[in-house]
Amino acid sequence: MRELRRIDVQALKNQRFQLEQMLAIELVATFDKEDSLIVPLRKMAKRALDDMNNMQESVVLDACKDENLLYIWQTRGSLTHIGNEWQSLKAGECSDIIRLYGAVVEKLGKAGGGGAQLDTLKKTYRPAPMKDFQGKDMIWDTDRYRVRGKKQVQIPEWQQLWQEKAHVHGIDFKQAGKGVEEGSSILSWSTVRKIDNAFGLPIGADISGTTADSLFFIERFARRCGIEYDPIYQLLALATLVSARHHALLEVALTMTLNKVVTYSIGFYSSLYPAGDINHVYQHPARGKIKGVLNQYEKHDFNKHILVYFDPTKKGSEEILGGYLFDEGEIERFKELAVTG
Repeated sequence: MRELRRIDVQALKNQRFQLEQMLAIELVATFDKEDSLIVPLRKMAKRALDDMNNMQESVVLDACKDENLLYIWQTRGSLTHIGNEWQSLKAGECSDIIRLYGAVVEKLGKAGGGGAQLDTLKKTYRPAPMKDFQGKDMIWDTDRYRVRGKKQVQIPEWQQLWQEKAHVHGIDFKQAGKGVEEGSSILSWSTVRKIDNAFGLPIGADISGTTADSLFFIERFARRCGIEYDPIYQLLALATLVSARHHALLEVALTMTLNKVVTYSIGFYSSLYPAGDINHVYQHPARGKIKGVLNQYEKHDFNKHILVYFDPTKKGSEEILGGYLFDEGEIERFKELAVTG
């Protein structure tokens, strides 16, 4: 174990941001290129579009208005155009449809009637409110609004590398929101923020509710479309939300872990692959490609395992004093410490 200065910790945090952006971009590219992944997701998206066309028009239009920053409006235009062009949808566009469907379901739930039951089912995928051991603060910030970050004109220089990676794959990331650490809305008491601080991770927007909506959507529409369910499809949220900087990787992985899709250990990206359970071993045709991406970035030079410490004289201080870098012989111990579920 090697001690780190404050400047070293910040440099490694910046590298972690770039690393996880590049990982997510590679996953998006894999989803877009592999027919065994993107074709089923397109079918699910089309079925959801058909459902929305049969729902109360005012509710759907209201949800579209609330979700006016979705990138799919720029690429496809109206819901009619999206429906006509569903066979060419990309991974990010499928993810946008999932978010829109989630917004519609929430509005139907508030309106009562049959929509309330569907909204109640969707909410079961969201992390439940919890108290700390003293019964005080909520562990997860669950009372969050559905907000997309505003466009950021100037991206900090240290965040540029992920853009280069996107261009290599021909991916347009104009839809990306603000930089992950630029004016973050995550609260200082948040458990997620405390984890971010301790492990030197990018700070984003707290645990991801949109990921929970995606878990609900894919399970529901795989069944309705007659597609054999495989949890590999659930990595769509991680790929698209992280690459577009709507969430940091941990925030998505926590929701997936709490829903028992994966058991993520911070910095060990191979643990993001859904392993199945004793009753079902999944054998999706794209599993080798997805595992290859996760393993590649787990072994990347930027992937350094650290713990950060702060000024002990100031309660709640986020002023970094230094940190510790774990060496090769201590990695397994660190992995046990870094398990999120």
